[in-house]
Amino acid sequence: MVLAIIGIMAGLLAGNAGAFIETAKEEPPDRILRKAVLDATYMTSQTKEIVYLRYDDENGTLVIENSSGSQLALHRIVELPKEDDFEARETEFSLIFEADVPLAGIDGDEGDWDDEEIFLRRVAFHPSGVSTPFIARLRTGFGNNKEKTFRFDPFSGYPRFTLEDEW
Repeated sequence: MVLAIIGIMAGLLAGNAGAFIETAKEEPPDRILRKAVLDATYMTSQTKEIVYLRYDDENGTLVIENSSGSQLALHRIVELPKEDDFEARETEFSLIFEADVPLAGIDGDEGDWDDEEIFLRRVAFHPSGVSTPFIARLRTGFGNNKEKTFRFDPFSGYPRFTLEDEW
């Protein structure tokens, strides 16, 4: 009787282990974004040339490439959906890079920047260890449009915390 219970428990655990492994394969989009930024920072220091990071919304990947456009690394954020299902997935997820522009005035107001001036098609990482100061706006969630904003440190590649995050 005890052996039968142990056998049933082992069967349940083995079945759930497969689900745990499948879930562990899928990393959250913000973790993949941070990993791609750190990889670009590392690759530019390794290759001693300017490296670019861009989001390819056609196949849901972050692409790290050199000045000639050769791909150095790919980080897939979303699984490739079936072609007829792509429209639904596209509205579910988006990633936009923006320049981290200086504040204006004595009070540090947002400034008078146009969206065209702020939008970055790709982010440049220089071999000197400095990237373009940028913000990544990651929108996930169908309908909810849950947006996470990451302000990356141009020297280390790590996300910077704001005062609100520290408290």
